[in-house]
Amino acid sequence: RRNPPVLRAPNPGGGPLGALREIAGTARLLRQAAIELVHIQTWHPGGARKATLAARLAGVRGVIRTEHLPPSYRRGRLTRPLTAAFDRLTDYI
Repeated sequence: RRNPPVLRAPNPGGGPLGALREIAGTARLLRQAAIELVHIQTWHPGGARKATLAARLAGVRGVIRTEHLPPSYRRGRLTRPLTAAFDRLTDYI
């Protein structure tokens, strides 16, 4: 029985350009490894945005997000639409 690979996302630096490089690099890594399922564990919904985008860009079949705070976690009115958009990109929360 083969263990699934553990992949480490690239860390290209900070700022918006660094985030875009990280998303693109992670998507490339997921494609090259032919990953079919990504399980993201985070303490709040925003913590999964880059991984979710990378998985979808890579064509991963399933994205699961485990949040380690109750659903009543306070979200600002400006972040609610963004969170809802990423919820739609996630298959199971």
